[in-house]
Amino acid sequence: MPDEFSDIVTSDGRVISRFSGRGREPHFKWSPGFRIGVGYESSYSEWDIAACWTHFRSHSHGPNHHGNKIQWKINLDVIDLVAGYEFDLAPCFTLRPYGGLRGARIYQNLRIREFPSSISTELFTLNKKDQARFLGIGPLFGVEGDWAMGCGFSVFTNVSLSWLYGNFHTRFGEFEGTSDTENFCQIKRHLDAVQAVADVAVGVRWQKCLCENVQLLLELSLEHHRYFDHNRIGGYGDVCFDGVVVGGGIEF
Repeated sequence: MPDEFSDIVTSDGRVISRFSGRGREPHFKWSPGFRIGVGYESSYSEWDIAACWTHFRSHSHGPNHHGNKIQWKINLDVIDLVAGYEFDLAPCFTLRPYGGLRGARIYQNLRIREFPSSISTELFTLNKKDQARFLGIGPLFGVEGDWAMGCGFSVFTNVSLSWLYGNFHTRFGEFEGTSDTENFCQIKRHLDAVQAVADVAVGVRWQKCLCENVQLLLELSLEHHRYFDHNRIGGYGDVCFDGVVVGGGIEF
């Protein structure tokens, strides 16, 4: 981790504190989420339509070092409305290109509380509270492939890209307190932007006919979702979601 150095200077140019430290990252943990969907496939053609809602919430805490604290929270909601067409490329391989609309909402909250180790006792606290909200909607295009292995099992992969037209609402708040001064700073920004998103999934699927025109479907997959250059607080960069997905459904 890189070393950091900082001075606190009064309005008359007097240095009241000089301290150094190391940057620390929060510890990220696995958190559960869910996805609910419904679809319809025409009995007269290979066209289908589907809608799904994905919700994910997570939080993280940084190491508590000399009273310093880092708290980070994120909420993700994604709604997809798509139409697809499935066709056979080989006796055991099907391909389903699809397209539609995606709407996404992402909320992040970052809190930092610092008690610097200083040679001066005049500095007693530094508090930061940053928030970022993104809301966007745009086109979604993707393709799904399914390779039948036999006995109802198949291996599938799904790749998609979307471009979300929306806006960022960010707020930065900072408080610095010493024994004789208090400084407050709050900045609000609104930014219109195009958010690029990439999604990749690969997994195993099992289907079994329960009765006439009714099938049970179970899936186990790995997913990766990347929101390019999304971060507006705590530094810039991509926001990524990775995880194991266990799902099931009924077709009739």
